[in-house]
Amino acid sequence: MAKDKRLFIGGLDKDSDYRVVQPNDYVDATNIRNVLSNTGNAAGAVENIKGNTLVPFTFPLREPAQPQKTNLVIYGDEPSSGTEDLTVNITVGSNTATSVETINYSNSTPLFTALSTIRTELISSMASNSISGITISTPAIESDSIGFSSGFVGMTFTGNLDFTITFSLTSSSLTPVVQQVQSYINDVSDYKVIGSFEDSETNSVYYFAFDKTNNDANCILEYNILENTTSVVYQDGRKDNPILNFQEGSLITGITKVGDLLSWTDDYNRPRMIDVSRSKKNETNIANAKTFTDNNFVGGFVKFIGMSNHGFVAGDLIYIVQDSGYTHESYEGVAQVTGVTSTQISTNLIWEGSTPDSPGKIMYANPTDAYSPIVSFGTRAEKLMYLDYHKHQPVHAPTYEYKTNSLLAGKNNLFGNLWQFKTRYKYTDGQYSAWSAISDIKVPLNYFSNGCFPTLDNQTDSNQIDLSYNDTIGDVEKIEIASRKGNDGEFFLVETKDNSFSSYLKRAKPSLTWYNSAGTVAETIPSYSLFEFTNNGLYPFIDKIEGDKLQDETPNKAKALTLIDGNRNAFGNYVNGYDPVDVTLGVAPLYKKMQSVDVEVIPEESHAFYQGDVSSGDPNFAHFMQMWDMDENSNVTSLDWEADTIKVLELETRWHYKDNSVWGDRHRKGKLNLTISIPASVNSFDEALDYVVDKINSLEGDELSTALVTFNDGSYNLDSLEGFEDPTATAVDGFDGTFGATSQNQIIVGARAGNNLIVRMRHSQNQWVSNVGITFFQVSHSQLAFISVLENEIYPSYKSGAFHSHGIIYYDETGKAGPVNVTKDSSFYVKSLAERSGESTTNPLNTNNEPYGPVEALVGVTSKPPSWAHHYQWVYSGNNTVDEFIQLVVEDFKFNDTITTDTRLFLSLNSFKGQDYSYKALRNPLIDYNYVEGDRVRFIGQGSGGSQTVFDTYYDFKILEQFTLVGADDEPITSSSGYWISIEDPGVTGFTEGSTANLNSLIVEIYRPKKNVSEELVEYKETGFKYPINNPGTESRSHSVPFTILNSGDVYIKPRIYKYNASASFTNFYEDYYVNDFIDSNHYSQGRARLIDNNASEKRYSSSITYSGPYFLTSESNNLSNFNPYNLPYRDYNEGYGSIQALKTRDDGVIIFQENKISKVLVGKNIIQSPSGEGIVTAATEVLSPASEYAGDYGISKNPESLVQHGYVFYFCDIKRGAVLRLSREGITKISDANMRSFFRDKGNQYTNINEDGTTENSNNYRLKAGYDPEYDEYVITLPQIINEDGNWSGVDTNWGSTSANWESLTSAVTTAHKTVAFSELLKKWTTFYSYLPTYYGKLNRQFITFKDGKLYKQNSNNSRCNFYGVATNANIETVFNSELSSVKIYKALSLEGDNSFYAPSIKTELVTDGVSIPSTLFNTKEGLRHANIPFGGASGGGTSIAGLGTCSYTDSSDTLTNSSGQFKSLGVFAGMKVYKYAATPVLIGVINAITSDTSMTITQDSGYSGDLTNQFFYVDLKSISSGAEGERIRGQYARVQLAVPTASQSSSHQLFSASVEVESSELSNK
Repeated sequence: MAKDKRLFIGGLDKDSDYRVVQPNDYVDATNIRNVLSNTGNAAGAVENIKGNTLVPFTFPLREPAQPQKTNLVIYGDEPSSGTEDLTVNITVGSNTATSVETINYSNSTPLFTALSTIRTELISSMASNSISGITISTPAIESDSIGFSSGFVGMTFTGNLDFTITFSLTSSSLTPVVQQVQSYINDVSDYKVIGSFEDSETNSVYYFAFDKTNNDANCILEYNILENTTSVVYQDGRKDNPILNFQEGSLITGITKVGDLLSWTDDYNRPRMIDVSRSKKNETNIANAKTFTDNNFVGGFVKFIGMSNHGFVAGDLIYIVQDSGYTHESYEGVAQVTGVTSTQISTNLIWEGSTPDSPGKIMYANPTDAYSPIVSFGTRAEKLMYLDYHKHQPVHAPTYEYKTNSLLAGKNNLFGNLWQFKTRYKYTDGQYSAWSAISDIKVPLNYFSNGCFPTLDNQTDSNQIDLSYNDTIGDVEKIEIASRKGNDGEFFLVETKDNSFSSYLKRAKPSLTWYNSAGTVAETIPSYSLFEFTNNGLYPFIDKIEGDKLQDETPNKAKALTLIDGNRNAFGNYVNGYDPVDVTLGVAPLYKKMQSVDVEVIPEESHAFYQGDVSSGDPNFAHFMQMWDMDENSNVTSLDWEADTIKVLELETRWHYKDNSVWGDRHRKGKLNLTISIPASVNSFDEALDYVVDKINSLEGDELSTALVTFNDGSYNLDSLEGFEDPTATAVDGFDGTFGATSQNQIIVGARAGNNLIVRMRHSQNQWVSNVGITFFQVSHSQLAFISVLENEIYPSYKSGAFHSHGIIYYDETGKAGPVNVTKDSSFYVKSLAERSGESTTNPLNTNNEPYGPVEALVGVTSKPPSWAHHYQWVYSGNNTVDEFIQLVVEDFKFNDTITTDTRLFLSLNSFKGQDYSYKALRNPLIDYNYVEGDRVRFIGQGSGGSQTVFDTYYDFKILEQFTLVGADDEPITSSSGYWISIEDPGVTGFTEGSTANLNSLIVEIYRPKKNVSEELVEYKETGFKYPINNPGTESRSHSVPFTILNSGDVYIKPRIYKYNASASFTNFYEDYYVNDFIDSNHYSQGRARLIDNNASEKRYSSSITYSGPYFLTSESNNLSNFNPYNLPYRDYNEGYGSIQALKTRDDGVIIFQENKISKVLVGKNIIQSPSGEGIVTAATEVLSPASEYAGDYGISKNPESLVQHGYVFYFCDIKRGAVLRLSREGITKISDANMRSFFRDKGNQYTNINEDGTTENSNNYRLKAGYDPEYDEYVITLPQIINEDGNWSGVDTNWGSTSANWESLTSAVTTAHKTVAFSELLKKWTTFYSYLPTYYGKLNRQFITFKDGKLYKQNSNNSRCNFYGVATNANIETVFNSELSSVKIYKALSLEGDNSFYAPSIKTELVTDGVSIPSTLFNTKEGLRHANIPFGGASGGGTSIAGLGTCSYTDSSDTLTNSSGQFKSLGVFAGMKVYKYAATPVLIGVINAITSDTSMTITQDSGYSGDLTNQFFYVDLKSISSGAEGERIRGQYARVQLAVPTASQSSSHQLFSASVEVESSELSNK
């Protein structure tokens, strides 16, 4: 007799035919492990594996919020006598406890007495009826201590289970009521882990739990192996606005952690990032929050009562969360403590009424070392700012206003520039947002006059900017403020402000009274924070690349994420950008009259000169007096004196006289130039005139010396006084010269006579004047003007005679913008003044009759915004038609006076340049004009001042040439000089020789047309306010302000003074790019530039990697969210290899796992090829190098969840190719070829044949989850079950909801079961299947971890062997005895080397397919070996002598044998066979009557037996069915022997070293 022995030092062989399986391999195994893989001992024993241990943890929102609490209350008027029965029932399921008690109303306390007895009886009845867990309070009379109001009688039932209370009472005067105060909430831990991350530095595993119940209580958890505890990192769904939005089918396979910053991506949501430490502390603060039992009021404000050891003090900002059922929502959220006692705190919350039985929690609203509780209870926008990977930039641009700060002593460092500002956030983790939108430009009033009203040019006013910006959430630490000069200056950092989170919180409830930090002084909380900017420092320029960045191009979503170079996050297979939006836009110009500026010039009525003051008889001083009549000759009395305007009075006069004194002739010259601002509170002309007189009479000091300038000799030419008529020095009609006695010594005196303003000036040099007389030479052109100015406004407009384009852009909830969206209807033409005739009637929005003032833009959008948009803003291109231009008055016109055939019209521009008195020569403005070929001129109108006339026909001509003339005879026009241009003869009456009426005082615009550019090159600038979207992301979403008016065009309307014919000057209003001709002010309110991108789309970059800036832990430089597009932070790789599914870092590079290829790229290095063909690593400036592909046509399919890294080795599955692979430094090894090739090949065929085209687009249902056991060095992968419905494959993991099949059809479908299989790194073989089926894997240091139902289990930690997730299973191994494979052998005995628990549940051959079994009790121990004869089979060798039925129970009364895990129908046993209970002497129970199911059979009981049997081993005598059949030993070319440890024997380790069979050759087959 030969012996065939098997050791177990090999592994699984699912490839080979049973005849050729190698001696040390085996064909199946479950829950065993080769000891070699743990100890390195070559002995090669296999043993049953340890079970797993649950790490206890209760999900915060899945624990019972409170037990059920029900009151039974009786109220009403008690009878004075009589009796009746009260019945009370407690029902739990099918069990009911009952008490019936008679109420005797003759007793003093009948109800109390009856309820007390009922309570005692119910407690006893519950015990008798198997009801537990319910407590009943002692009855109470007129007390609310147990939850019902005073005056009632009743008791309270409390319990952690569902129960109902019923009653019956026949009285008509008493009413019993059952009040369910709160329902019992069971512990529903219906979670599923969808991602995990090992952080060895902190000895922690982070895992992501999906809430399968409602998907609103998802959470992130941290397990610390040293403490063996699980902590909440972030619990979603504590209040409204759940934010994590995990999806069961979107596994989180891309996770990194740098310092405390945990980042993840699931390819469904935007990538997220959380500060673990700060978030955990917030969860701790919530868990440890101080509780209150109710609220009340004190002095009209809310106080919270029932507290203890709360620790709050007056002034603290607190956050209040009421338990469910609260009445007043306003009590929720932030508040401030105003007073405390040991058991209550008073707040600034306004009392709105009682909230009975309303407990809750209170915590600090602004902790310094933790996230604020608003990350858990706040709005969606607030939560996103904490958790989005993309760092949100400020939503709105800052705004500002000018003010005059008298403390600056007249110093103004702002003057001479226009200013714009922007802000950005610095977060607590050191990261920065992109910069905000840019502020509008504000123009100070002292720029307005443009030199026309000198005192308005006062450089000491408007010397401070008050900048308003918004504070924000507590995760922002600083707010940086940058400024630039105009539109094109470089931004420089002017201030870094601390973010005032407390102000942000207080602004959330503006109706409350807020106090200082001590809670003692009430504060005014403005709706914004303020920064005072005076430009008095040295400011560094901000980084230009960062400053020009519109937004960080953080992915909208991404599949893969890894940490490269230890300090950068890299995303692969990501989505970015947004599609253009099909918008419906409408834009139109709004023409306005000059309602913003009214200038009324009052003519001088008379001048009077006096020698001495006629009222005082003082002849020793020279006095000059002037009066302006404002009755009939002006419209000043009817000016628009509305309260929202200020009026500026501009007064100017000059004089020149000579007195004949004892010192000889003395020339006296003087100038008075006075500006008085009349405040908006002055609402009538009469009040204004009084105000002016008072101001004149109060002039003194510097103000006086600035207004009046006098000179005492004739050698000084005072600003060229020539050219003015000599006035008549007469007395003023109606005025006797009396200013009042007190005015004798005043230098300037004001008075009024009716509506006349009179000013007297005394020569300030105090020179005596002789009695000989005064020679009065002249008084200059005197002027008084009232200028009506809208307070703090300037007059921007849209360039006339030009086209203007607008568009709209949308922003997502992080602040990232999509492309510019335009339509053919988003452009309009602004008519020139000559084209606006009748505009007031044709434009229904223009109700005035003078549409010659500023132009505004009416813009509107009627289409639905995109689903992703949360804000929108208009953008503006500037005008598309006119480049440079100037508007001016033509001083003169000529026709060729020497050549009659020359019909050209010559226009003099001397008012602007070419003469000494020209605007350029006299005023030296920044503006200029020099002719360029292609320039054109258009005629606007004629006249000056208030008599300007606008042409009603549009005239536009090409300029032929320019001339600078000197009056030579050979010039086209003689006797003329200066700067001229020529045009062709207009050929229009009024503009031709002989008909020149329209050429007098001609006002023109000379302009240079813009060159046409491609639409894609047109820059659109953000303009106006950024508006929110109503109901974003819903079907009812809409634009909050669909129509608005934009009043910030590209030009300004302003006054300008031109000299006319060298003698006269007048003020008109003109368009210009400059606000002020003398200041660098050709800037308007334009924000960040945006371009039309016809290629814009939301695009998936499936084979590309984008990476962040670096994070340096040793400094504050954290650029993990910096994805500046100017730095081109991406690299594209071969699309032919499919999408990137995973990225992993190893050594100095990144491994790219694409669907069909594995590659490596270097970080900060490159590979060049030497002449010998070797790769040489060199330094590189690029972050990522080109890819080097690994040999082998393998990828990872679409199963990144199969990828596991341990050290420098990666394991993963390419299911499309039926391969499991190992990637080491030596390259890729196909480990599925280790005798498991056909197994994985077949699985691959099953999984990839889902769709007709062979793709795995439904692979969300086929998740190949894998893990690594670091203790035993095993790669473990779970292959999901497959359901085949009528031949159509559809996959189901545990996500039944993701299949399209009906549940009813799934229950009857044929399934391929889950498989969990392990590869031993030490043995380089697949060694076993495992019976556990986790939902996810993890590892930490040496601990292998699995997850089930959202809970964490430590593998290899439970001495209850093969017990997984609380379910006991068995361990088995199946080996093949196949020596002399071509011979048929007879198998006689089985020997096992190991302990006494292993048995043989199945021995089969190719001839004996039903097999036989040997229970462990049939083994005998001989010389350390356990030995058993192999049972006989049937006569043909195809059966066995006995068949074990397993551990069964027998019920005598029904003659039934049952085994809950039995397989009776597949054992080959039949009716008529004898059934025995196994024992030293077997006990015959009876004969099989019928096999009713796999788990039950009926028996015809033997007359010699009676009684029940429980958990006993039974077997069937297979020979007993036929009395004459002798059995034979089983035979075949090979024998498959399954060896197992019974489930009941898994309490300890059981080892098996070897197995052998005794065989002999079959005589028939070996003859």
